[in-house]
Amino acid sequence: MLFRSVLDHGDVVPTDEVDRRVAELFLFDFEQSGIHLPTSDRRRFVELSERILELGSGFMQGCHRPIYVKRSSLPEQLRDVFSDNGDGVMVTGLFADHPSDLVREAAYRIYLHPDESQTRLLESLLEARSELARLTGFPTFASRSLRGTMAETPERAVEFLESLSDSVREKASSELRLLEDVKRRNLETGSTEIRPWDTTFYGGIARHEMCSVSGTELAPYFSLGVCIEGLSDLFADLFGIRLREVADVAPGEVWCDDVRKLDVLEEDGAEGELGTIYCDLFERPGKPRHDCHFTVRGGRQLADGSYQHPVVVLMLNLPRPRGPIPSLLSLGAVENLFHEFGHAMHSMLGRTRYQHVTGTRCPTDFAEVPSVLMEYFASDPRVLSRFARHWQTSEPVPRDDLDRLLASRRSFAVSDIQQQVFYSLVDQAYHGHYPAGGARTTQGVADDLQRRHHCLEPVPGTAWQLRFGHFVGYAARYYSYLMSRAVAARLWHQCFREDPFSRAAGERYRSSMLIHGGQVAPGQLVKSTLGEQPTTKMLVQAILDDIEDTSC
Repeated sequence: MLFRSVLDHGDVVPTDEVDRRVAELFLFDFEQSGIHLPTSDRRRFVELSERILELGSGFMQGCHRPIYVKRSSLPEQLRDVFSDNGDGVMVTGLFADHPSDLVREAAYRIYLHPDESQTRLLESLLEARSELARLTGFPTFASRSLRGTMAETPERAVEFLESLSDSVREKASSELRLLEDVKRRNLETGSTEIRPWDTTFYGGIARHEMCSVSGTELAPYFSLGVCIEGLSDLFADLFGIRLREVADVAPGEVWCDDVRKLDVLEEDGAEGELGTIYCDLFERPGKPRHDCHFTVRGGRQLADGSYQHPVVVLMLNLPRPRGPIPSLLSLGAVENLFHEFGHAMHSMLGRTRYQHVTGTRCPTDFAEVPSVLMEYFASDPRVLSRFARHWQTSEPVPRDDLDRLLASRRSFAVSDIQQQVFYSLVDQAYHGHYPAGGARTTQGVADDLQRRHHCLEPVPGTAWQLRFGHFVGYAARYYSYLMSRAVAARLWHQCFREDPFSRAAGERYRSSMLIHGGQVAPGQLVKSTLGEQPTTKMLVQAILDDIEDTSC
């Protein structure tokens, strides 16, 4: 094979480490797609790939399918709670915010009741992925999925997750006891034990007790316009770049009248235009509900020495303007907006030789670092208070209210980490040596891991994993957000915590990490930026330090 020959013996033209890495990535993509296999195995690879696609699609449909039950099967006080469906009712979700413990429990048990068809889809999907991995020379699908990532191997990913699990258990238990106190104060009769259907509701009460100011009360200070201005000013401070809306959009250039085109410009004029961002930010019927960033055209060096500017799309589901009232954002929506612009900056500021490794075209557990880092800026009152102002009066956001609301949003953060660790470990187990000896089921694996790594016991007769669509999209990489968060936390505390507007820190981050996209291995980028390798000890400690800092 040509690529193997080039890697082993060199090319006819001079090459360097970047060329070699890109060639290795191409070769790996080809080999994991079965190009090196005999004809019969390649045919089987195609069959398995098509089957995996079909099974994944079927499983995803089942994740959101409502459950129908006979009205007569429910206690009388529950018969008029759920959607009417003739002589039955339709349960469409978990009703996690409903004030009735009984309603939440009923919805949880009904909506997550095991479904044989969905179980077969999940287990068939895992079996097909396992066969495909072995066919292409990998012991497990997780080994295939994690090659070239920051974690490098499933064993290292699990080591990170289990170490983090052990490290947060005590604090997660403490947060659970706090929720029990809240439930005790708000429940006249019944058990004060916290069950899985209680955490969202009583967590909300606890946050309200910490801060009487609601997110909707501060939303008038965070119109979409001032948030975009705030982002532009922040990027000017950190990187010397600005966002500029383009008014003269060509006919047919955008797919909806709401889409806005932003040029990204270098302030000092050294390079001028850096790239283009199309912002599809408002909710509308038929639009996908998940927020995302995707590349239309990647950046790359051209033969004449110039640079092909990247073009990307940011897609969110923010509230639409209503008459004279602009789109007003909650702090959660502001955080989502900053997150997606973190991805956009990764694309805009990358200056890679090849478009195949530009910007976010890098391993998943590293691609989330810039976006998660931007969440820290979105949670810093110094950053928010600099641009947040009332859309009618232009008065600045009340700083005391902002501080209290931000503090309440950080409560129960350790419980959330524990939950994500648990999900990630199930994802690893399902895509590891599964089934182990053929004796364990998806239900048994999930229950065993919950008992070992979660403060809440599994609920008999329920199967949350049959509603967890991330098994389809992440496929052994669900841990990526936690690992990216660890690196982002260390970046924030080392570079930006003291001064979130520091140009020196911004330029260091840009030149040592963002500019390289995926053309340098993620571990090398972390080391060059932070001065240390992303070992398990470093990654876990970064999250623990962040927890300690935000709890002060």
